[in-house]
Amino acid sequence: MTAAVKEKSELSLFVRREIDDYGLDPYEFRIYARITRRAGNGEAWESLTNMASACCMSLGRARRALHLLKLAKLVKSIERPGYSTVYRLTPQHKWVAAECLQELRGFINLRAKSPTPIRCDRGTRNDSPITFSSTPLSDVIPLPLPEVIGEGIPSEDISLKVLPQSPFTPQGEKTGDGEEVKLNRQIVELSQQLAQSLTDALKPVFASFVTETKSVLSEIKERSFLADSQDKTKSLSRQQSKKALPKLDSDLTEITSCPVKTKKLEDYSQLLAELARIAGESAESLSFNSNLTNALNQNPDSIEPAMQYFKQALATWKKKPGLGLFISAVKKGLKPVATKPGGGWGEWASEALKRRLMQFSCSHEGDIMVYFANDIQKLWSEVKHLDWVEIEAMVADSSNEPCST
Repeated sequence: MTAAVKEKSELSLFVRREIDDYGLDPYEFRIYARITRRAGNGEAWESLTNMASACCMSLGRARRALHLLKLAKLVKSIERPGYSTVYRLTPQHKWVAAECLQELRGFINLRAKSPTPIRCDRGTRNDSPITFSSTPLSDVIPLPLPEVIGEGIPSEDISLKVLPQSPFTPQGEKTGDGEEVKLNRQIVELSQQLAQSLTDALKPVFASFVTETKSVLSEIKERSFLADSQDKTKSLSRQQSKKALPKLDSDLTEITSCPVKTKKLEDYSQLLAELARIAGESAESLSFNSNLTNALNQNPDSIEPAMQYFKQALATWKKKPGLGLFISAVKKGLKPVATKPGGGWGEWASEALKRRLMQFSCSHEGDIMVYFANDIQKLWSEVKHLDWVEIEAMVADSSNEPCST
């Protein structure tokens, strides 16, 4: 026997062609060899920092290599709180196809370059496996399990887990799994493009709506200001504004061109005093407002509900309305509603939860199914126009019904 043969027989290193031809890069192959060496009983729990130091590579490079081994299903990791992570070698029939390794590397590099912060679930102080929140890759077809199993050579008195043989698959041969991964990535990209297109299309719509709303509000405020200015120039001298409130009744009789229909002068003065208090204006300036006077004269029956509507708007709207809303409510005959004026499902649901009437809700054939207390189910379109007193009575009546035996 020659010296070369003797030296070969003394070597303890044994590498199967299945792992050598699998397509791992030098860093991935080195980390896999390190785990294989330490996994005497099938498990290795060396920290990632020690692995990187022993393999003479940076911690980031070792982390990416270990990540690919886990995605390719060559290694399985088990987290142990307070202890280092356990790594287990998986049999060859669970490995992904070699053609998918490049796709997996591209996925890892894409996530590494992404500006979105990566959420890490640290298991130990030294080993911090990376957990991605993106859509997982679809399962790929594993390599077939061969019938012939080699006998490996133990390394450092530790039994080495022998890798089974399998026929070599050329790198250029397509199994269809790589195309499926590409298709999934294309679907994700198309979804993102569609979402961006919808956002770009809706931005002008909302911008125009906000612009129109601001223009209408500014126009109402402008008209109210012009009307107040004209009324003040045509009214009596400014000395009347310094008179005390007890003389307001006689002043109103001289100022108003015609009396308010179906309302006594005392009620009218009380209405102006209350309106001045809640609107933050003086009663004298309100008495000079011709728009307010005309609205009260022409719609005497709408004064009380319009006042309730105006109070409700002051209490619920984020942007406090002015006197123009009360004048508009008198002219249009607006009344207070179950939710705040202009409110929708969000305000209604918040009020229902606050009153402990609703448990939860879900969409139902273009409507919203509301699940009240005591197992009552109603569509929102059926109850949104009801007053809260009626809804509370409905829930209370259901709780008082006798149970059938």
